[in-house]
Amino acid sequence: MKPPISIVIVDDEPAYRSALQKAVGTMPECEILAVCKDGEEGLQFCLNTPPDVLLTDVNMPRMDGVEML
Repeated sequence: MKPPISIVIVDDEPAYRSALQKAVGTMPECEILAVCKDGEEGLQFCLNTPPDVLLTDVNMPRMDGVEML
């Protein structure tokens, strides 16, 4: 059996974070490692636990998605 695809979700809007969590949660081959509220939080998590996939917003406060990448 293949290991699940690890995913980190980064978005400053709670509604979008929730929608992405719900959508990814329906995919049995995927595992959500973290849900972060901005680029700084996402970067810190990903530096410690690199995911297979990063779903991120581009425009966020503190650190945007492009800067985080």
